[in-house]
Amino acid sequence: RAALPTLRGMFADSESLEPRRRTRGVWRARAAALGAGALVAAGVLLGVWVVDRSEQTRLSHEREGQVLERLSLVRVRLESHLNTVIASARALSVVYATHPQLSGQEFTQLAREILVHNSTILNVGLTRGVVLSEVYPLEGNQRAIGLNFRETPSMWPAYERMIQLRQPVIAGPVPLVQGGSGIIVRLPVYAAKPVGRVAQGDFIGAISIPLDADRVLAEARLADMGDDVVFALRGRDGLGADGEVFQGEAALFDGSAARQTIVLPGGTWEIAAAARSSGTATGLLLIRGLGSLLALLSGAAAWGLVRGNQRREADERRVRRANDRLQRVLQALPDLLFEVDAEGVLHSVWTGGRDDLLMHPAEQIVGRRLCDMMPPEAYHATMGAIAQAQRSGHSRGQRICLPLGATPSWFELSVARVDAPEDAPERFLALSRDVTARVQDEAELRIAATAFQSHEPLIITDAAYRIVRVNTAFTESTGYPADEAIGRTPGFLRAHQQDEAFPAALRSGLDATGRWQGEIWNRRRDGSEYPAWLSVSAVHDASGHTTHYLASVVDVTRRSEEHTSELQSRLHLVCRL
Repeated sequence: RAALPTLRGMFADSESLEPRRRTRGVWRARAAALGAGALVAAGVLLGVWVVDRSEQTRLSHEREGQVLERLSLVRVRLESHLNTVIASARALSVVYATHPQLSGQEFTQLAREILVHNSTILNVGLTRGVVLSEVYPLEGNQRAIGLNFRETPSMWPAYERMIQLRQPVIAGPVPLVQGGSGIIVRLPVYAAKPVGRVAQGDFIGAISIPLDADRVLAEARLADMGDDVVFALRGRDGLGADGEVFQGEAALFDGSAARQTIVLPGGTWEIAAAARSSGTATGLLLIRGLGSLLALLSGAAAWGLVRGNQRREADERRVRRANDRLQRVLQALPDLLFEVDAEGVLHSVWTGGRDDLLMHPAEQIVGRRLCDMMPPEAYHATMGAIAQAQRSGHSRGQRICLPLGATPSWFELSVARVDAPEDAPERFLALSRDVTARVQDEAELRIAATAFQSHEPLIITDAAYRIVRVNTAFTESTGYPADEAIGRTPGFLRAHQQDEAFPAALRSGLDATGRWQGEIWNRRRDGSEYPAWLSVSAVHDASGHTTHYLASVVDVTRRSEEHTSELQSRLHLVCRL
């Protein structure tokens, strides 16, 4: 601006062209500013779109998680209810097997007891061979007496499958002879053999217990899934995915709906559920509205900023902005910033007031080698990150552990290559972020995910075998609340009948293979002792070191051998995850 009069004097002949040139320059500057504002607004809108998509994904995952949780509760209720009915039928079948000539009066007395304890049972039937000969209550079920299953096409396949499988099966839902729709639990009965004989005797009939299908589904509380969830059930006659849909919309099984398998005696059902489309969430509308406003304001601000920059000296402004921005970034950083060369010599350090994160005062470490100040493992990890940045220009995600206090502190390194003075080793900027809390949270999440996704009694100990957590099933099984177990070793559960050499054998097995299982004797809080199946597995961190032990203690007096085998498989799977 100061040189403008002189220039005008030197080029007096072209003075008439100056207004037009100035006008063109102003329009070009305005166009550049407008373009910058539009670009910033577009960037903000892109960011809003990314946030919007992320929020949609989060809401979708949240809904899916809620649906899956409700679905799991329905599955558990259905399995529990049907297993209760099976237990009732099994008790009656034992009496029938030992007394094949069971009279109608005796049958009525037994069946009456079964109906008293279960409101979903419509009646109890006793089949001799393939003919239904007894039904309780008889009132309303007279037409069912004398029913020949072999001559009833709708019922014979399920009945025949029960005979072939030699185990309980569930048929239906099917139309009942006495009217309505029901789920029929049938248990085959074989004549009792003399004491000492293992094999079953001849087939003599079955116990049939029809259930009111609507009441069974009501007991599972399907309505509790809410109006925002649609569901469907398939697997008539326990055929699982091969069975037809008997509740809800079949299209749910063709999409991405959440599914659960309901295990039944002699087969399975499948239940699928998905959240109903409920329109755009209020939070998403708010994000879009505020994002659009932010884009408009950001574009306007960018336009004003560019116009202001055009009125100042470009070089001076760039230098001021660069210096100011660098100072703000450095002051805002909560992390440590180091300048180090390829030989591991530290040239400068920026702590941002976090000197407590240094192993030595800042003035004492500049000019020294990292190998003289850091533990070997952390030093090699740091040099590995520098080597990677030397090859590719940057390195991210390398973690190191430093002993800064009573507990180890973890840091995550981000390294980038920068220009170095001539004839000097390459220089690198290393950003060190304190991630100790994150590492601890990750460990807590691993422990929580491992321990509490099971309905079996579980114990978690640290590496020194001190109990750090137990689940509700443990308290229900042993009688010990969590506050009485945490902090102690599992030895307080050991029964008097347990071998004294057991603890040493257990630890030896864990040290050798990382797992141990076998039958032991345990003692409950009330002093009673019981045999239990113990399965113990070690939990390792990312470096392969043992951090915890996970133990399952199953009361074998209440579980069959088949269930124990299933539990072991589940435990191994949990530990692998």
